[in-house]
Amino acid sequence: MNTIFSNMATGSILHDVNYDVVTMQNGEIVLSQMGMYAKDGKADHTTAPLSTDNHVEVMIVLQGIGSEAPYSGLEIYSKLR
Repeated sequence: MNTIFSNMATGSILHDVNYDVVTMQNGEIVLSQMGMYAKDGKADHTTAPLSTDNHVEVMIVLQGIGSEAPYSGLEIYSKLR
């Protein structure tokens, strides 16, 4: 799965993105990665081989923007939800 974090209003790529990603298929977690960091706003995530060709559900939780906690940007995320 290729992930690119961008500003929805401007289309510009966001940098220093902190997030969690969980992917499920048939109610089972096939990928769970917490505390991820995308310095350049791009990331790749790979599951183990999937057992079926059924769809997968992907959940990305934005923790914030920045290279060190506490992160900023959560007020922007809240407005998008």
